[in-house]
Amino acid sequence: MRMNVIDPLSINFWEYIDHACESAHPFLIVSFNEYLRITTDFYSGLNPHLSMIERFIPLSVLEFASKRSMKNTIALKKKIVSTSPSTLTVIAQRKLDSTIRRMAEQVPHYKHLVYALPLNYELLPELTKEDYIKSADSLSDLCYGAKLTSSALFVTSSGFSGDPCTWPKTREELEKGRYAAAFTLDFLFDVASKKTLVINSLSLSVWIGGVVVGRISDHLCTVINTGPDKNLVVKYAQLYASYYEQIVVIGYPPFLTPLAPLLSSITIPVHVLTGGEGFSEEWRGYMHSTLGTSSRIFSGFAASDIGVTGALESRETVIIRRLCAKNSSLKAAIFGEMTALPMLFQYNPLHYHISVNEHQELLFSTLDTDVLLPLMKYNLKDVGGVLSYDSMASILSKNGVTLPLPLPFPFFFVAGRSDGAINLAGSLVYPDTVLGALHTSPEFLKIFTGHLKLSVDKEFVVELEVTHKTKVLEKNIADLLTHELFTCGKPLEKIGLRTPQLSKVHVKLYDANYPHSKSSLKIRRV
Repeated sequence: MRMNVIDPLSINFWEYIDHACESAHPFLIVSFNEYLRITTDFYSGLNPHLSMIERFIPLSVLEFASKRSMKNTIALKKKIVSTSPSTLTVIAQRKLDSTIRRMAEQVPHYKHLVYALPLNYELLPELTKEDYIKSADSLSDLCYGAKLTSSALFVTSSGFSGDPCTWPKTREELEKGRYAAAFTLDFLFDVASKKTLVINSLSLSVWIGGVVVGRISDHLCTVINTGPDKNLVVKYAQLYASYYEQIVVIGYPPFLTPLAPLLSSITIPVHVLTGGEGFSEEWRGYMHSTLGTSSRIFSGFAASDIGVTGALESRETVIIRRLCAKNSSLKAAIFGEMTALPMLFQYNPLHYHISVNEHQELLFSTLDTDVLLPLMKYNLKDVGGVLSYDSMASILSKNGVTLPLPLPFPFFFVAGRSDGAINLAGSLVYPDTVLGALHTSPEFLKIFTGHLKLSVDKEFVVELEVTHKTKVLEKNIADLLTHELFTCGKPLEKIGLRTPQLSKVHVKLYDANYPHSKSSLKIRRV
């Protein structure tokens, strides 16, 4: 069957190709392969006509080519770093517009929400767990085509902000997650060229972290899922170290702190990939000094709502963050008026669109076509900001910083969660700010469970759960926090100068081994 000659810039032509690709018409095989060749060139950064290709090649073709390229991690890394940020920006905008239309047509609950609104990103409502997820008649009404049974795995959120929610994941999403995780692990730890044992010490219940991380990290590595059991982590690290060139331990900062000394005798490099909360550069320094100078300590950004891959620290974000700790002008240019030193990440704009609302809360939109439960302008209650690749490069240049940025992804930063923050003398103080101060005391972190709560009335009070407590310990921690938060050059110095009566931290410790009002403390699963 012969196709008629069609103008390749005709909108109807491209709509036809999109539909034909999805329907896999046999007579389009030759044409489809030609488009695939062009898109392969595009991903390799070899085609001189990128402006046309990035704007007009059908998204279905780009998606198909992207899925094929993801399976080869080494080639994928080369292709990504050779792609221009502007190319990614154009394709990302097309994916955002397409996702908005698809959600409005195929997701029952979202269709009802936006049926009378123009499908313009700026005019769409923000979504939250309370107002959107929990208001749906059923979980299937939040899925494309209401096809809940298309899911392969149910996971739940951590419950930090209240009752945990369930999030369905498709097989295709999990498979793509394997390749994305392989890219992350190789970009940070060179796992494609080194025999690597990954020890997953995250919780192995239905919570997002342990189950999904354990399931998707095996593309290039051997994975052992110990859960948060220090003895098992140490046992298997010692048992199998001789078979590998390096070990990557994935875990939650409070769990990793007392674990690090137990791994210091391992004869091969031990690296860390963490997440779940922010940490200070002092904590990173402690982990480096304990595990050895060859160790690499990185964090990823993930949530059960939006997925576990696509946002990561890089060598460059760590350098930038450390420079900001010493250079107040650079810090202000990147992070604005944030009191603490935020975590800084880069994210794949073809997986997520991130923006900021008037309260400086980050809004996430999932652009992956294999996601079953999509989200648009979804508020995780994380406070922070977004910078394009070009904006970051410009800020660094204007501040006299010469630093190549090989990963062509935009940046975002996270200062803390707005739903755990308190107003202290007119300024917001986040739990992560306090956690950053606690990270300066590795000895205390050995007994800290990760449960905390901030409050203020006439005094600034920090409630913490520990494995054992004494009055002396309570006083020592109060003195530590007061010094690390309010003294010269510290995050809350200006608040202390304005309101001296609030510049002394009062600490209440709860013993994890005895019943107490633990339900009032913010819970983080480790």
